[in-house]
Amino acid sequence: MDAKHGIIYGGFRGIGLACLLGGLLFSCHRPNAGTGGTVAVRVGDAVLYKEEIESQIPKGTLSQDSAHIAEKIINDWTLQQVMLKKAKENTAVSASAFEKQIEEYKNSLILYDYQNRVLSQRLDTVVSADEIAAYYQQNMPQFYLKSNIVRVRFVKLRKDHRLADKIKKAVFSPALSDEDMLQLAKWCRQAADNYYLEEEQWLYFNDLLREVPIQTYNQENFLKDNRNIEISAGDAVYYVRIVDFKVRDMVSPLNFETERIRQILLNHRRQVFLQTMQQDLMREAEENHWIKYE
Repeated sequence: MDAKHGIIYGGFRGIGLACLLGGLLFSCHRPNAGTGGTVAVRVGDAVLYKEEIESQIPKGTLSQDSAHIAEKIINDWTLQQVMLKKAKENTAVSASAFEKQIEEYKNSLILYDYQNRVLSQRLDTVVSADEIAAYYQQNMPQFYLKSNIVRVRFVKLRKDHRLADKIKKAVFSPALSDEDMLQLAKWCRQAADNYYLEEEQWLYFNDLLREVPIQTYNQENFLKDNRNIEISAGDAVYYVRIVDFKVRDMVSPLNFETERIRQILLNHRRQVFLQTMQQDLMREAEENHWIKYE
């Protein structure tokens, strides 16, 4: 009897788990009659075979590691079987009810797999910019902001870096040509500890605050009153240019909502496709006399 789980190891009583594990590592087999396998552990009517354990141990594993893996497999299996045995003895659900639930779950998996395969093969997933813009215009009340957003450039670097003044001037510039932006990006790669130059992209202001130690108790007033921000923190300096901003309860810009709208349109397209597919299947079933009402 194993002290940990109170399990009888079939064919190994008196030998113990250590001998069982040793038997898994050497070629001493005792085939179980009628199965062609060697019983390693038995819990009631449930049986774990030595071959099942060996198949889960990667080839080439050292003997000591194999023993640890085998012990875990045995302990996990026996614990699961003991709990399952106890649960079966005490469950209030009938076997037929379990079978019905299992059948329903199996059918739902089959349907889910079939629908996904059909969708992947036949659903058009290209959503045009015109479709996105049209949905945005027709549903603008859906797109009021709940948080403040910004378009920014920011750079963090050592305040004594030789490029600090040049980077500051470029970051704070009201407008940068493509050539100037490329030069700034080159300086940032050389000098910056952190930087963000995608000024056409909208960000949540709270995301910027996680990168830059801006102190403010009223975000809306701060954004209205500040464009160029310089912050010293220890040996580092942060240069931030607020290129544009929108505060909560304003209409969110289209390019901030593009991906969200794309997903909305795709989900609607999926629903329509599945409804059409179901109607076509029902029509096919009726034409082929699959359905018989009695």
